[in-house]
Formats: sequence, structure tokens, C-alpha cells
Amino acid sequence: MKYYDGEYVTQKKDKDAIERKIRAFKSENHIRTVIHPVLVTTYGLKPNAHSDIFQCTVTLDDLFNFQP
Repeated sequence: MKYYDGEYVTQKKDKDAIERKIRAFKSENHIRTVIHPVLVTTYGLKPNAHSDIFQCTVTLDDLFNFQP
């Protein structure tokens, strides 16, 4: 868990670490289905070349302004 006071910027090392963790999890648990990384953040995700690793981004506004 990390704290940022602005939009989160994904770096290459972050993307590589997430991909490595997904591969290890799938290998250890013998999973052949797709895993969708989701970012839960306070302020959002700044789009860049490495931000495509996240399938979805959930912000505080999404959590507290829920309308059924």
C-alpha cells in the first residue's frame, strides 16, 4: 500500500512487478483464467505508457458517491 497526494503515475518497474506477481500467483495456484488488476486510489491514475496494466481504477469518489 502506498500513499500519494495526487494522481498515481505507473512506472515501468511497477508494471513489471505486477506482471511478475500475476505470473507467480497463476503458477502457484494452477489458475488458467484471466486476472484483472484493479487500482484503488485516492485521486486517480495518470495515463502513460505503463498505466495500461490496470483494467479498472476505483477512486474515493466512486466509493462514496455510489448511486444504485
